[in-house]
Amino acid sequence: MLGIAGVGDRRLDRAQGHAHGVLAHCSWVTTTGDGAFRFAGKVGTGFDHQAVDDLHAALVKRERKSSPFADVVKEKTAHWAKPELVANVAFTEWTTDGKLRHPRFEGLRPDKKATDVVREQQ
Repeated sequence: MLGIAGVGDRRLDRAQGHAHGVLAHCSWVTTTGDGAFRFAGKVGTGFDHQAVDDLHAALVKRERKSSPFADVVKEKTAHWAKPELVANVAFTEWTTDGKLRHPRFEGLRPDKKATDVVREQQ
């Protein structure tokens, strides 16, 4: 399962009711401004075959044995990666427990650093 870490740059597309955000890493997370990565759920749609191949190659190079998250993540089959990649992800809203609702991958953001991405304040 792929993921990303860190959310910011949110805007609402009122016509479709979707928010957009920037996420960093892979195993979906947000940073809190204190430099800690927080798990924000999983993204399972929006990937074409090329994106999956490209992400897999990028994540294999960044593999690590332990979770990069400050909170406990209960994903038994997770493969962890260093939080270095940033992706644009569309979603409908944040849940009350801090997860993304209906997230959709839109592409990587090579112009952003994972450490600079924080969750927007609502």
